Amino acid sequence: AHSYIVSYPFGFLYLDLELPQFQFSFIFCLPFEFNILFSLMIQAKAGAGSATLSMAFAAAKFADACLRGMRGDAGIVECSYVASEVTELPFFASKVRLGRGGAEEILPLGPLNDFERAGLEKAKKELSESIEKGVSFMNK
Repeated sequence: AHSYIVSYPFGFLYLDLELPQFQFSFIFCLPFEFNILFSLMIQAKAGAGSATLSMAFAAAKFADACLRGMRGDAGIVECSYVASEVTELPFFASKVRLGRGGAEEILPLGPLNDFERAGLEKAKKELSESIEKGVSFMNK
């Protein structure tokens, strides 16, 4: 995602943290830290493809996971933007169990605290608009 409001809620999918162990003040500060890092990355790249390295790493990691799944390795779980019913949106970034058949299972979000639910609702609004634009473009 190239938007802070959309990127933040999904950071925890990758971190795989058990959030209750953290103090509320720490969790409350995370979105601001993500925003600062997001801004610094964009400034550092000076508009020349701010997410290029992140996307290249994510693609390599996901391709490796897909190949391991196709080989039959068990327990391969990665995040992917997929058509799903995890939310009311037709597409959503979710943890996906990979296997010989590709994405064999889309895992649920799991429990969210009030702070995470509020961030998710903000993200869903922006995601909904992006999905509509993408579907409209594909249907031209």
